[in-house]
Amino acid sequence: MRNVTKALVAVTLVATGLMLPGGAVGASHTEAGPGRQPIRLPGRRVAIYNLVGNVEVVPGTGDTVEVDVRPGGPDAGKLRIATGEIDGRQTLRVIYPADVVLLVPSLFERLETARGLRVHDDGTFGAAVEPGGRQVMLATPSLVDAKTGNVFTGTGDVVISGVENLTLDVRRCGLVLPGRRMEAYAHLTVRVPSERHVELHMGMGAVNASGARGALEVAIGHGDVSVRVPRGLGAKVDLHTAGGGDVDVRVPLTNAVREANRVHGTLGDGSGHVHVKTDYGRVRLLPARQREEQPRLPDRKREERAQRQREWDKVRKRVERLLNDMAEHVHAGDMDTAHNTLIKAHSVAQQLPHHPLQECTPAELDKLLQTIQWLRQSLEKSHLLPGQLTRRQLEDLLTDP
Repeated sequence: MRNVTKALVAVTLVATGLMLPGGAVGASHTEAGPGRQPIRLPGRRVAIYNLVGNVEVVPGTGDTVEVDVRPGGPDAGKLRIATGEIDGRQTLRVIYPADVVLLVPSLFERLETARGLRVHDDGTFGAAVEPGGRQVMLATPSLVDAKTGNVFTGTGDVVISGVENLTLDVRRCGLVLPGRRMEAYAHLTVRVPSERHVELHMGMGAVNASGARGALEVAIGHGDVSVRVPRGLGAKVDLHTAGGGDVDVRVPLTNAVREANRVHGTLGDGSGHVHVKTDYGRVRLLPARQREEQPRLPDRKREERAQRQREWDKVRKRVERLLNDMAEHVHAGDMDTAHNTLIKAHSVAQQLPHHPLQECTPAELDKLLQTIQWLRQSLEKSHLLPGQLTRRQLEDLLTDP
């Protein structure tokens, strides 16, 4: 069984219902690793959650919000992307499987901070979601001792906020950070068509929005936010920084009210809204540059690429259906039909630019089918349901029967 590639095992487990993409067993939303293809989010209301990274918001075309995800950092490969509807909004969530996320020094050169957030397993966080979840610490590596897990306050200005259940180490003058660690981030580009409502929920980073005509809400723990509004945009405006920054407004607002670290008023006819809140950072509302007024229309090559991608998506769905059919035949004990269906899925997969099935020889396909049959029999004998197993336990079963 060791000769069966892990990639093929993962694909087949997804299709047969033993595992969902991204390693989440029994989850109800789609998860996957960050890729190069844009992620499309249908619907008028979209919410995006990302703990660390920068976000660029630009005008989009069509009727779907599109998001490019660019992961980075030493542990970028551990990040997962989840999508699905939550509370009536289509969501994209960058999931960090860690209790401590170390901030990549190149992104936060002059920052020393340790900030705690309550994050749910589905990647949501902030005031708009249900209370609960686990605590995740965002910390500057320079403050963390690699051996002891302490955050050193030392001298100078260090911001520590929202932190729970930390242990004070008097001898080493630090605060102990328990749990799993990773050093990663994800930069996002969000393309927003008109008449779409986008929420951005972020832990640390920066937001630059230019020329988008959809409604925008930004809630960020630590970082600067810059919004350039196109001519003719109407919106109710509410800009707020809780501390460590100011609010700079350079477009005319009617009924403007300026308070300490907060400005709210009406832009144009007030038909939409722009709401920004940062706990630590600067907020700017600026006029859009002239070249940002209109989104660039797709050229012929872009449309051709999009058409190829749509055709590949159809082929991938056909492969998934065939693998699902194969799983049903395995359940029914009809191994001959299951074998023929797997061979057909292998043939259809050759039409794709890349698919794990393409690299398999007929002998490996036979071995894979035997593995699936053996795994299901093992689960039945042990009275375990697939949803009770972790990804690591499944891989152990597959590689060491």
